[in-house]
This record gives sequence, C-alpha cells and structure tokens, in this order.
Amino acid sequence: MERARVVRSFPTKHGYTLSSYPGCNQLHRGRFQGRSVFVVGRNTPEEKLFQRRELNEASVYAKEVKRQVESIATAELCDAAILDVYGRGEV
Repeated sequence: MERARVVRSFPTKHGYTLSSYPGCNQLHRGRFQGRSVFVVGRNTPEEKLFQRRELNEASVYAKEVKRQVESIATAELCDAAILDVYGRGEV
C-alpha cells in the first residue's frame, strides 16, 4: 500500500492550533514529551490525530479525506489532545 506523504511542520512560539481542541493553550509537558503524533487535516473539519505507530491508519485516512499528514512533536500541541491520543493505549 502506498503511504501518504508526511509533512514536517514547524510551530509558532505558541505551538500548533487544533480545531478539535479550541481554546486549549496549555502545551504538553508531561510523560509523552519527546514523542510525536500524526495530524491529518489540521484545522479542518476532517482533523484527526494518530499515535506515531499509526502511520498506516493516518495515511489511509489522509487519502480518504484528501488532506496532508503532519508529524508534530507532542511538546508543540495542546496537552489535552496528547493525553487523548496516547490515552488510547501505551506505546
């Protein structure tokens, strides 16, 4: 299966915004710091976050919704988002 192209993004001084976590401005500084997540369709209605080990799932979803896959460090995203993503199972 052909994977979607992963884009490496760079944050502003306030990290990255996520439409699925409006108003969340506390960046992750917890136990998942140093990891990254895949974000498909950031700041669009199709936005969805995936654990690092879920690249195949992220690629399939990205192709379905015709959006890019971004690789973003956990320290640059909202704490609640990271806890939700990695709360689905330890990696």
